[in-house]
Amino acid sequence: MALEVRNLVTSINRIQLNRDCCDESDPKNDEIVETVKASSYLTWDKFISPEATSEERLRQNAKIVMERYLKYDEEAEDDQDSNISLKYNAPKIIADKGTLTYFHWRLGEEVKYTEAMSRVKNQISICREQDFVEKEYLDGFIYVLDTFDLEVRSMREKVKDEEWNSLKPLQSLPVKTQVGVMSMKNYFIGQLRVRQDLQIETLRQMVAMDPESYEWRLSLFNHLRFQRRDAVLSRYGPNDPGQEELNIIQKALELAPNHPRVLLNFCQLLAEFIKTKKMLKNSNSFPFLFCGIIFTSPDDVVGYLKDNSHKILRQYGTSVATYVKVAEFFTSMLPPEYQDVELSRKCLRRALELNSKSTRAHHRLGITYFQIEPRDLRQALNHLHLAIENDVFNFGAIMDYVQLLMADLEKNSNAIRERLDKIIEGQGKEFWGNQRLADLIFSRGCYYQMTGKESNAIQDWLEGQKIAGDLTSCFRGIETKIWRYGWNWQNLSRNYVISTIRRRRTEFESRAGELDRLESIVRRNLKDSYAYAFSNEPIRKKPSPRNDDIAGNWRR
Repeated sequence: MALEVRNLVTSINRIQLNRDCCDESDPKNDEIVETVKASSYLTWDKFISPEATSEERLRQNAKIVMERYLKYDEEAEDDQDSNISLKYNAPKIIADKGTLTYFHWRLGEEVKYTEAMSRVKNQISICREQDFVEKEYLDGFIYVLDTFDLEVRSMREKVKDEEWNSLKPLQSLPVKTQVGVMSMKNYFIGQLRVRQDLQIETLRQMVAMDPESYEWRLSLFNHLRFQRRDAVLSRYGPNDPGQEELNIIQKALELAPNHPRVLLNFCQLLAEFIKTKKMLKNSNSFPFLFCGIIFTSPDDVVGYLKDNSHKILRQYGTSVATYVKVAEFFTSMLPPEYQDVELSRKCLRRALELNSKSTRAHHRLGITYFQIEPRDLRQALNHLHLAIENDVFNFGAIMDYVQLLMADLEKNSNAIRERLDKIIEGQGKEFWGNQRLADLIFSRGCYYQMTGKESNAIQDWLEGQKIAGDLTSCFRGIETKIWRYGWNWQNLSRNYVISTIRRRRTEFESRAGELDRLESIVRRNLKDSYAYAFSNEPIRKKPSPRNDDIAGNWRR
């Protein structure tokens, strides 16, 4: 019979009271050990929204996360041959499918829950038959699903003691089985987008428990890189890869030198490293040693990236994510003289052939149309719009789309305002986090300032300052936006913004201290003129033509 949400919430609360859960505010290593003892989604789901107590709030949060999950899940189904996907990425696919069973259950969709549980167990059977994943890990995956299924059944009917007793205590299981359980938990929390710190600590423990597996090292590398890149976007972290990242990917490469996902991530790190160090512009940087490999010249680096991209696509050329990452190597990660825009666009078009709704492919393709001459703003806006339509939480695409619209305020004024208002004031805004929400509000403030609505601009900038704590990086970034998107800079010059703040002081008399701080930030970070930005556009320079293509000649 159909599951009633009211009964489910009551049951969940009763179960959780009897669980040994970690303190969310302090995710230490020993707490993680205690957390994984309770190896069920019914313990882990407290990370969705710890403050949620009402039935409606629980359903609302589950629905928002589910919608976001399905966008990524849809993109995960980007393989023409699903067995290839399982072969190279089974732990994540199985864990995500397990998460899907939880979401269907949480939303009271019993039929879909049953179907999803059957599908994920079938995938585990395929992995077992094809020997894609070691048996001990698969036993851990099954352990989580069986525990969850028993708990769900116990809410509807009496479960025999022998069924419960068939599940041994987690710590009595083989190490790799325990790691399999932890892998399911790691990806589950990842889908909730709330506790990356806990994911990183869990993965560090998994690597310590199972040091000869490249899989957990690769997952840890990706989380560390994402954390660093997120810190860069929030303007408080280093741009360079840390030593832990370098050590982890080097060891993963030693353990699986020909695995396409390992090679792909290694190439991504190499491209990012030479970009942040600006090595291709300085011949004195060569030769240099990177993760045990010696590179003798810029052409040697670019050749390595192309040769290995070709190798990756031969092995794993049915993956949208693979094509998108390869495309990124040869546009945003290389200086203009080494970029290959046509190659990147071929990769992105191929990605869209595999999945026409890929938000990442549309976003990246849109970027190539507005960043590189000759620009095609119609194509750029079309692809950015499709990226957002297919994932309303694609923050990068939203910012690129709105800020590109702001290059033509007369034509796009209503579209800009409607888009920003919907995001800032709409349902699910808590999923952005403080810095991203502040960035959105700051951008709306810039829109108001550029259209002469000075009071609204000051209001938004003060609100952004309150949320983020500081708008230094936002104002400093205006120079990049003027150059990147082609904004009209006159109303955003230092003197003009300061005069705006002073003209509107009487309207914000009660917030004089905040205005003083805002004016100080503007004085330090804006410039009197940005006219030079339009005469120096290296990112838009069209690269020299090459003979490379996806399938053939990969070196110059």
